[in-house]
Amino acid sequence: MSIRVTGIQEAVKALEDYKDTKTERLQSAVDESVINVERKAKKKITSDGHIVTGRLRASIHGVATNSQDTSFNYSDQQGNSFEGSTDEGTGKLNGLVVTNVDYGPKIEALDSFMFYGWEQERPEFIKLVKKILSSIR
Repeated sequence: MSIRVTGIQEAVKALEDYKDTKTERLQSAVDESVINVERKAKKKITSDGHIVTGRLRASIHGVATNSQDTSFNYSDQQGNSFEGSTDEGTGKLNGLVVTNVDYGPKIEALDSFMFYGWEQERPEFIKLVKKILSSIR
């Protein structure tokens, strides 16, 4: 007597496709949130009056998932050019919002512009991640 089981390969492929689709959607959510945190941090630093030359604001930038921050050029309001990369990298499901300006941490300690950007974005990010993880397709 024998029993033939078929469809295992198709089931495994369907599970892998499902995982890949979820991962891609989560990466898109992270990348979208990186953009939003960057925008919100820049808005806060501007509205709170920390702009003198514009260098710190211009230096703030996002690093998308699966990326390396190796090249980011920017200028201040006086036209001075700077290289702003941090050489930090991201993984499959994380992104960064960074600045390499040496006085950035001091302003962050005083005013929490980066933390503020994340705190403003976090509820929407959590909602989006829950939606992605709960959808079955």
